[in-house]
Amino acid sequence: MKKLQKKMIGIAFLSVILVFSILVAGLNLSVFWSNTQRADAMTMAISFNGGYMPRVKEFDEKAFEEQTKYSINLNAETEFRTRYFTVETDNETGDYEIHAEHISSIDEETAKGMADYVISEKRKTGYLDEYRYRITEGIDSGDYVIFLDWSDHMESQRRTLHIAIGVSLIFAILVSGIFAALSSRILLPFELNQKAQKQFITDASHELKTPLAIISANAEVLKYKNGDNEWTQNIISQAGHMGKLINQLLILSRMEEYADTDKRESVNMTMIINESLSKFSGVLERKGATLEKKLGEDIYICAVKNQMENLADILIENASKYVSEEGRVYVELEKTGKRIQLKVFNTAETGEEFDAERIFDRFYRTDKSRTSSTGGHGIGLSIAKRIVNLHKGSITAKSENEGVMFTVIL
Repeated sequence: MKKLQKKMIGIAFLSVILVFSILVAGLNLSVFWSNTQRADAMTMAISFNGGYMPRVKEFDEKAFEEQTKYSINLNAETEFRTRYFTVETDNETGDYEIHAEHISSIDEETAKGMADYVISEKRKTGYLDEYRYRITEGIDSGDYVIFLDWSDHMESQRRTLHIAIGVSLIFAILVSGIFAALSSRILLPFELNQKAQKQFITDASHELKTPLAIISANAEVLKYKNGDNEWTQNIISQAGHMGKLINQLLILSRMEEYADTDKRESVNMTMIINESLSKFSGVLERKGATLEKKLGEDIYICAVKNQMENLADILIENASKYVSEEGRVYVELEKTGKRIQLKVFNTAETGEEFDAERIFDRFYRTDKSRTSSTGGHGIGLSIAKRIVNLHKGSITAKSENEGVMFTVIL
């Protein structure tokens, strides 16, 4: 439940960050577009007025808007606050005429270099560093370039962006903190329900063990007194089947409650796989199935030993039970870098009902042939997946080569 709580807090934090990122990006684009429109209007006004920022009294705003489609709001201070310079080129003589009386930080060489660069770009308007420029036709087929110093507005836009990002982060942290404080209350009913379910499984399993043991013992007594028959065999078989199912439910319930991360040690997976194969060799012989294996020598992994033993037993037992008559079982164990890969394959008729995703669900059976008559309960693979998840690995199943391949990566 704590993992779920952490995931929910992380999702809440990322959701707030995503929403504010979209808002900040939209705000930044809106401000940038607005600034660019105003800069273009001002460069157009300078061009419209013969290379000088027009005075309010002398400027015909209505005529300007009709001819240029730009609107501009001038005041008495605009011509004094605006920093700009112009460069006019003559293509025949190669001369430059520079007017930089409205800006003090630009010399003639710099102005010429900037003009040559923007003319070579072959764009009528654009940004060069913190200058907005506009190119119009000059005298003698030359170019007339207007450079508008837009640094104050760009700096203002950057400050606005930084403030918006800071506010977004603070807000995301506050929302996540509030959500973290309240999430325990939100998840409490689910946690209580989960605990109740686990407790029910544990209690029911323990309660079932006693009558099951009595049934099994009485069946053995009947077998001893009256001789063996199909009825006593069936009772003993089903009692054993139910006993194993109860044990698997208890194992799964305990594994969901305790991770056993403190019990990890260096485990020889090659030895564990070989021991597991020897346990089920008799089952393969009875079915006439062949066993092929390709195991790397002394492959070790840091893991919980008994869980690795359970994992190997579950996968190999599963392959042994469901391998087709006179079929083939193939087991491969190899190490690649810091990972180990275990593959267990068995030939089988999977059919169209095979579902690689649901095969790890509790009590799920892929087809009608996978019934309790084979000795399976539909819960072993759930335990295998839980073991793999506890060790931060992955397990997959897929139908291939007229059989089923299980692949575990740890």
